[in-house]
Amino acid sequence: MYLGKIGHLSSWAAEYAALPLPAPWAAASAALIVAGLLFGAGAVSAWLAAGAVLICQAALVASWIRAADSVVPWGPVAAGGVTSLLADAVALGSPRLSLENLAVVGAGSFAAAVIVQFCTRNRRNVTLALGDAMQLQLALIGLAALIVLADDANGAVAAGAATAAAGASIVIAQLSDAVTRKPSVHPLVPRGWLGIVLGIAAGAGIGALVFMAGGLSIDSTVPSWQLGATIGGVVGVVATLVDVAAAYELVGRPVTAAVHRELESAIRRHSHRPARLPRFTALAVAVRGPLLAIAFSVATGYVVTSLMPL
Repeated sequence: MYLGKIGHLSSWAAEYAALPLPAPWAAASAALIVAGLLFGAGAVSAWLAAGAVLICQAALVASWIRAADSVVPWGPVAAGGVTSLLADAVALGSPRLSLENLAVVGAGSFAAAVIVQFCTRNRRNVTLALGDAMQLQLALIGLAALIVLADDANGAVAAGAATAAAGASIVIAQLSDAVTRKPSVHPLVPRGWLGIVLGIAAGAGIGALVFMAGGLSIDSTVPSWQLGATIGGVVGVVATLVDVAAAYELVGRPVTAAVHRELESAIRRHSHRPARLPRFTALAVAVRGPLLAIAFSVATGYVVTSLMPL
């Protein structure tokens, strides 16, 4: 039944198209929890923000492993763990609103990722594996940027605006997709353009609200709500597009061994019910997209903040 509908697709696309992505409410819930944790911790102190960031970094590494059905080499995972600890420690000791030390950690993590990849026995798809490792490293370092922002009064407001805008953008976009995914961004990617547009608008609105309620002390003729809307809008663009890109990435590569076994089992049973992702794999896939989106959104929020008169 399923293979008949999608026989014109390539083999990996046919396998994946028979499997649904995690429900939008799961990704929306993950985004809400992560953004709420980072927003609340960043508003209190840099040390509490460091604890929340470390939790999110651990969740990102764990979801990375599970989404790949635990076949990811442990070298990149270990490198990611070391990068997280170093980035958090450096962020706590950095001068206010400075990412110079984090940039050094990023350069070191790139060198470590290259060395680890070339030390692995299985070097098939080494380019893809290196890209995955670098994406993970950059996301982990991006989360650490929140600690730098939280150590400054105005930076903490900007960090709150960035995390809240990212969370709101993902939630609105995912829930909009639960209602309608038309027009769709791609036939195999169950995401809609309407959700992306609404998510960006929600990010701009939330950013403006956070800046208005933050009590910023700035010497600028630009109203604070406009600054907040700017940060929220830019962050909203990054968050929604990275979240959609995570769905593209899943569709654009072969399914994992566990998913393939589940699909074959459903076909042998002649079941008319579509095969489903294993429970923990589905959870990892649902969490991974929002975590990546919020991580890169925090880094984007820092860049935008550094360009503003705060």
